[in-house]
Amino acid sequence: GGTYTPNVSGTTPYFVRAQNSDGCRSGVTSVTATVNKNNDELTTTPVTNCGPATVTLDASNNSNGTTLAWYSDANGNSTVANTTNITVNASDTFYAASIDGNGCRSALVPMVVTIHSIPSNPVPTQTEYCKGTEALPLSATTDPGTTLSWIAPNGNAYGSIANAVVGTYRVVAVNNDNCHSDTVSVTVTA
Repeated sequence: GGTYTPNVSGTTPYFVRAQNSDGCRSGVTSVTATVNKNNDELTTTPVTNCGPATVTLDASNNSNGTTLAWYSDANGNSTVANTTNITVNASDTFYAASIDGNGCRSALVPMVVTIHSIPSNPVPTQTEYCKGTEALPLSATTDPGTTLSWIAPNGNAYGSIANAVVGTYRVVAVNNDNCHSDTVSVTVTA
């Protein structure tokens, strides 16, 4: 029993026959080697979110009769068991491939999930003010690199409040990724 391992790149016929120790040969038998290839070129859409997100892994352009498989590594060694409603706490990349009826896998395509941090809630200098006759500026502190957005009682947004009127203001911190903190209320009474 000899073996032969050819480098097959397509459907190729081979012919084989057996020969015993006395030099007697059998008849010729044909064997066809078939290389199946999955040529699907999948596409994915990146996901960006402020803070941890629940993500559904999805890819398109797979052929009819194929199934999608997801991997957590670029070599396709570690499968992702659940591809819907995955909680992603930090930026990560997942890899999609289609598997055809012959078990052939297409090239892996990355799906990038980017998670931006949410800024800390702003801390107002005070949460309640009494309006007097002098100008009443409102102030709050927040994370470095973030800006404050104040929403006045009339609904207009301002970068700062130099002279507050009676009513409830809301302040939110916004970072460079346009992620927002929770809103904190500041009340000005007469």
